Amino acid sequence: MAAATIPQSTAPPFVEFSEIRPTLGAKIGEGDNGIVHAVKDSAPPRVYKIISGDIMNSREARIAEIAGRVGVGPAVHRSFITEQGQRMFTFIEMDHAGKTLGTHMEEVAEAQAEAEAEPEEELTPEESARREMIERIEAKLRAESRFTIVEIEVKPRATIEEAVDHLYDKAEDFYFELFSRIRTLAEANISYGDTHVGNILPNPGTDSGVQLIDFDRSAEHESESAAAAKSLESAYTFIHFKNFRELPDLSPRSEALIQYFRA
Repeated sequence: MAAATIPQSTAPPFVEFSEIRPTLGAKIGEGDNGIVHAVKDSAPPRVYKIISGDIMNSREARIAEIAGRVGVGPAVHRSFITEQGQRMFTFIEMDHAGKTLGTHMEEVAEAQAEAEAEPEEELTPEESARREMIERIEAKLRAESRFTIVEIEVKPRATIEEAVDHLYDKAEDFYFELFSRIRTLAEANISYGDTHVGNILPNPGTDSGVQLIDFDRSAEHESESAAAAKSLESAYTFIHFKNFRELPDLSPRSEALIQYFRA
């Protein structure tokens, strides 16, 4: 496969924020390297990934476009720079490519909790009154406090293994698709450096299969072998690779894929 080239001098065009504001939908996600908003009235649905900064993010935008062209990530329709509140932002407009593995882990954990939940105990009138009194006292203390207490809800998650077992007939199918996508990028001389569960979209049973997003830690290399080796330096990817290697009764195609990254 011919290596995809990433022109170094190309930067996304500038677009006035007033043109973008009417299309900016609800926020649907947030990570270490930006936030994701829906694109209003888009069909099929699209999203904006919004990154603080401009020129430094142009490489990520271009790699995302290449990933979309080779079927590794969602199709990118455009990228541009805008200014809001005296700050510069890079927007990447792309297809909405499904739920992340992290979201699936939360949903599996929720289903597990529901299945294991015990019936609510029936409270006596005295116990109900006692609990209501405690709630009133706690509310009064919070209102009188000089400090602001912010409660951050962290949803419980099932393990990766539990989520994968729920989504796939065989865990091998998930890992084969994941590392096939990473190999496709390596064949384009691009390493993928962040296989966090928030960046993997499993999409089992669909034509697109596993998709990857967030290319801020991707890099371009002089050779395919260098890109493949660099991809495994990610701690997340190394753990996924270890899990893949240790699966029992791997198929010949999986063995060959593992050998590709070991070479």
